[in-house]
Amino acid sequence: MLTNLDIVKYAGNTPLGILSLLAVIVAVLYTTASDTLDAPKLKLGSFEDRMLYGRVVTSFANASYIEGSCQTPITKTIDAGHRAESCIEIQYSGQANLGYCGGEWYKSIDLHHRPLPIAMLYDNTTVQGSWISTNQSMTEVSQKYGRIVNNVTMAMPHSGVFDASQLPQNGIFQPQDFSGLGQFFLGTSVTSPAVNVLCVSMSKTEIAPLIYEIWPGAETYPFNSSSWPLDYDLPRAPDWVNSTVVDDIFEFGEKYSRQPPIFPKYPIEYNTILNTTVEYVDALYVLAASSSDQYMLCSLSVSMTPNCSTWYNSSISGGVIWSHCNDPSDPLAYSKSHRNATTGFREKDWVAAAFYWGVTVDFNGGVSDSDDSTARLLTQLMPTSDSLDPALPSIAEALAIMAGPTLLTGSMDSPFVDFFNYTTEDDVFNHPVFQQFPATLAYQDYASGGNQAWQGVFYIVLAFAFLLNLLCLGYFIWYGDLVNDFTEPQNLFALAVNSPRS
Repeated sequence: MLTNLDIVKYAGNTPLGILSLLAVIVAVLYTTASDTLDAPKLKLGSFEDRMLYGRVVTSFANASYIEGSCQTPITKTIDAGHRAESCIEIQYSGQANLGYCGGEWYKSIDLHHRPLPIAMLYDNTTVQGSWISTNQSMTEVSQKYGRIVNNVTMAMPHSGVFDASQLPQNGIFQPQDFSGLGQFFLGTSVTSPAVNVLCVSMSKTEIAPLIYEIWPGAETYPFNSSSWPLDYDLPRAPDWVNSTVVDDIFEFGEKYSRQPPIFPKYPIEYNTILNTTVEYVDALYVLAASSSDQYMLCSLSVSMTPNCSTWYNSSISGGVIWSHCNDPSDPLAYSKSHRNATTGFREKDWVAAAFYWGVTVDFNGGVSDSDDSTARLLTQLMPTSDSLDPALPSIAEALAIMAGPTLLTGSMDSPFVDFFNYTTEDDVFNHPVFQQFPATLAYQDYASGGNQAWQGVFYIVLAFAFLLNLLCLGYFIWYGDLVNDFTEPQNLFALAVNSPRS
């Protein structure tokens, strides 16, 4: 056509010529248009809003339920007293250091641009947490109190969403239902557990009011790790322990109705000690030492945050579940579906459940000067200035990530709301109850259609192909005769064979 432009010029002025030129253009572009629009390819469908059901068996971080549900080959006949405790400690020990050891810490001191917390769920699902921003930076808070204050909050997705996606009553097609080639994306408006880690630098003199071995009379009953703290006469409510210079930071004392921790001794360099003395506490306390006069007191507390949503992506090779937080435009944020949601209420049950985790990672090894490797690594992450290190995690970030598995375990079979409005023995049901929560769901499966908006122009090619074929069909129906196409190879060959010699 391009080599015979003169013919095209004359043919283009006739109806038959115009149709012929149009047929040529359609024939050239038809294969491309067909592959682009008709050939099936993996494509994400539109999100559909719906209500889902989730299974609830117990309250959040119920220590007795967590122990009882841990899978172990040891029967009650073999070890009735410690089988469950040993099982959960082994489970925590395998997960504790996953999220920050070996991670790449980017050149940033902005918490929003720090690497996301990572954990694992059921060994085949990657968990991504979120850093929740505070109103003040580390530098501002440290300058306010005249000492290094390392304060971070990390949220984890609600692990019950994973189980909810498998429930038959929710009718969610699984990847294996699509011959292993499809996947789905699920967004849910549920509450999310969040751990706050507050670490404050203190000198040896400043931490002294909380160290038993230097109290008056301690020489009469010297510290013994095998009998601490049960055999010691320690202050308990309504009596209050010595005040410290950090009471207003940690909210210790009668003013805040919170007892401070008591530690049996100073940890030696690169060791940590876990608080085991305070009853009915709402936080876990760890004392870390990097040198003979450099200490950090850290508190870990957990609450449910309404400022997140939980998302889950499932495919045949595994899945990813993550929390999406601090996004005012997120329509699935729990606060959008529950306007009166509470925030900042500390979950005391988590402290009892997390104590096993603290023992497992040997936070209390400092009572016997164990020089544990985990404690050494943590103390080397203690900040030396009033800002985050752009190349290393801080001790608060590391503790938050290490505590991540306790949030996942605690939210299994727990409510999808920020309260437990049931009355049952030990906060455990004999049979599961089901809660509804808002969600949005989209499938990725083989489907026709373009992946890009500009590919819609190919619909014009397919439309003209259809119209031209329809025109040809009408022609044959109207005239009723068929015409041999002598340009086809088989017809051309037969014509050549039967033609006389020239």
